[in-house]
Amino acid sequence: MVIQRIQSLFLLVACVLMVLFILVVPVAYTPDATAASSVTSVYVTDVTELLVINAIVAALLFVCIFLFKNLKMQIKATLLTIMLLVVSMATGAFILSAKMPEGTEVAWTGSAIITVLALVFALAAWSRMRRDHRTLRSLDRLR
Repeated sequence: MVIQRIQSLFLLVACVLMVLFILVVPVAYTPDATAASSVTSVYVTDVTELLVINAIVAALLFVCIFLFKNLKMQIKATLLTIMLLVVSMATGAFILSAKMPEGTEVAWTGSAIITVLALVFALAAWSRMRRDHRTLRSLDRLR
């Protein structure tokens, strides 16, 4: 099987990045209350709201890959996913800063870059889908 549309690859990369963000990469480090020199890692799976939103985003990105037969639906689903990804980033920043106890300093990790990269790949896929849609419309005018 050969993937002929680059937007499918962009969606796949965005989906893999979101799965990595959910399962592997710590979101923040907080100082451990019991030991002065140790830190505790905070993962997406530790915060239920983030887990739910990011799991929905990853699932929608995966579903969008297989909507290639209905381009209009794929464009709409990808746009919804992009909006949810932005909501996820804003919610993550708000929740992680609000849930930490007073006086606790949070050291952010590079995990925010993963969500930004996923957003960039989703936007690239959406852009390519729109280009395909414009091409199909122009070819329909020629018939």
